[in-house]
Amino acid sequence: TRTGLKSRGLGDAYKRPPAACLVVEDAIPGGGAARAAGMKCIALTTTVGAGRLGEADLVLDSLEQLSASVLGGLFESE
Repeated sequence: TRTGLKSRGLGDAYKRPPAACLVVEDAIPGGGAARAAGMKCIALTTTVGAGRLGEADLVLDSLEQLSASVLGGLFESE
């Protein structure tokens, strides 16, 4: 469900607020679940096209495209 991540307290295990957590997903519901939990989401186009991953904060074809500056930019926007 869209509240699954939040209800499991995923960020609690590391004593971090949800806004400081990052979800890496390749499924359509994953971006919505991350957003509902208050977490950032990077979606990978390994299973579906970019157009169907619109709820993610960032859509990439591969994690090889991820850099420290791109990752930092996700969290600086807050």
